[in-house]
Amino acid sequence: MSNMRGFTCAGVSLGSILGIKNIVFPGITQTRERIRTAGDSDDAGTEYFENFTEGPIVLTLAKNVSLRLALLTKAEAGTTDTWTVTKTGSHTYSGAAFVDVGEETYNSEGEPEFQLTLSPETKWTRAAA
Repeated sequence: MSNMRGFTCAGVSLGSILGIKNIVFPGITQTRERIRTAGDSDDAGTEYFENFTEGPIVLTLAKNVSLRLALLTKAEAGTTDTWTVTKTGSHTYSGAAFVDVGEETYNSEGEPEFQLTLSPETKWTRAAA
């Protein structure tokens, strides 16, 4: 079973993930909070950035019963693993992440697949590959 050209994914405790068919790298969401201080005379207040939240990495994987069972066990444990996801010649995301495992579905060619979602514990470390 091979990966989509140029992509690799590995977890420290689970090892290399094979059968990557699609991957979505995360964006960043910005949360803002309006804070007023004593003596503010206008209705606009002063706006400050409160938080930046990174989204998960979502991989679509070809059916692999033993891998899916190992990932389900990891998800049920509710613990993080250290993951590294790389697009060769482009970029690498790494960091501690929780695992979510999606339902088994069938693509337009009738092939079984499922989604693996890696949600960062805090944030991803990004670097050029």
